[in-house]
Amino acid sequence: MVALLGNLAVIALSAVLLLVPAALVADAVCSGDGADDGGGDGGGDGGGDVGEAHDRLLWLALWAAGGPQSLAFALFVLGGPHVSNGTVGAASLICGALALALVARRTGLGPLDALRGALSRCWRAARRARGPLTVALAVALVYLLRYDESLGDASCLHLATWNAIAPTPAAGNHLFDAVLAADLLRDNVQDARLGNVGVLAGWLGLFFQLGPRLLFATVGGMIALGAWGLGWRIGGRRAWGYAAVVLLALQPWVLSLPRLDENLLTLAFSTPLLALALRSDRVQEPGRRWLAIGAALGLVLTLRHVLILAAPAFAWLAWSAAPPAAGRAFDSVARRSGTLARLAVGVAVTTAVEHLHHALALGSVLRFESNPQWPTYPYRIAGLDFSWQGMLGWPFVEAPIRTPFNPFPTALQWPLWLLDHFGTVLAVVIAIGAVTVWARSRRVAIALALWLLPAWLALSVQEAWDYENKQGIALCLFAGLLAWLLYGLRTVVE
Repeated sequence: MVALLGNLAVIALSAVLLLVPAALVADAVCSGDGADDGGGDGGGDGGGDVGEAHDRLLWLALWAAGGPQSLAFALFVLGGPHVSNGTVGAASLICGALALALVARRTGLGPLDALRGALSRCWRAARRARGPLTVALAVALVYLLRYDESLGDASCLHLATWNAIAPTPAAGNHLFDAVLAADLLRDNVQDARLGNVGVLAGWLGLFFQLGPRLLFATVGGMIALGAWGLGWRIGGRRAWGYAAVVLLALQPWVLSLPRLDENLLTLAFSTPLLALALRSDRVQEPGRRWLAIGAALGLVLTLRHVLILAAPAFAWLAWSAAPPAAGRAFDSVARRSGTLARLAVGVAVTTAVEHLHHALALGSVLRFESNPQWPTYPYRIAGLDFSWQGMLGWPFVEAPIRTPFNPFPTALQWPLWLLDHFGTVLAVVIAIGAVTVWARSRRVAIALALWLLPAWLALSVQEAWDYENKQGIALCLFAGLLAWLLYGLRTVVE
């Protein structure tokens, strides 16, 4: 009993070490930005300043789920100590102190008064957004109970994670011995993307064996919070937010996943991020938010590298969110360029270790973890010959290719897979939304097209996906599909 109480006390302290600094970071990003209280395109029952309150909760969740964990992991990869509750807690406290200094400077208060003010604003935000927060906690409980520990920890993600948290090699298991002896910076360990390893290692370091289950629950809560934000932004009413939670966080395909993987983690971080970016035109000074959005986007790119093709969506949103300056056109361009620069700096900071890993372990920042699995093949398109270390299908080869678990080429398999999981009716509504969004908001329409189409097309021409779970990569783009679905539903309802 004493040991149990001691473990519970450590877990409670670890939770406080995450949440209090996260509240300070959220306050540093959100406080005083004059968020517009209106709902989605065309108005609605926004009610008070629920938009700013919900944004604050999204920032808190994003930082608490991945910020200090990724920082502690980056320090380990660069030669620091293994990831543990001490290193993650220290990273969280240091970043919280920096955020507190920013809040104190902005408010002109002393550190203690600034801390009380930030925590008070966070508490008021939780009360104002208690509806989506309650739903997110309920979804998190569902995910907590659904986590399946019986599947073991031998996936590429889990094996690489052990390297970050185990200070000495194991004995008697040659696979684990090799993984634990590797250098994550200079070796391509199990083809794992390091962003996922950092997040999971941080949760294991903080919460020990409960870490993966608690992270899985947090993933469910983040998907629900982000989906609610998209629904409220698009539909203009709270009911649309709750509908969005059901359509994404409780969607059968998403809910069927029994454990953590790269695609589910990417969905959990990208859904709140897309909701925040789409709402960036509703604040009076959006420019200063884009440094934080860039940092969060960089983390998402380290989770799933293919989303680098979706990064132009955020560049477009940053450019179009900056309010035009009065006077000369040059002033407007300068202001918009400054917003883009903030976004780029944020991305550069949080992807720096991943780029270094690619350069040292794979030979180039343009080579990725899966490339060494394949030899270099020759390809030809439109009279242009080139080679690539990977397998591509038509039109880069003469005829379509079928591989195990793919009865059709990937370009055809993906639409059929989505049709099977969404159903005919919702698939038609998604198509309606993809068209009608252009009439409602050209800014959002361009952003969603940039978010979905480049990555979708690039993945559609890849072949040799000889594992069933490879279709799960589509989950990375589900936040954008949800937005199309919501726009389609709104069109049908109206």
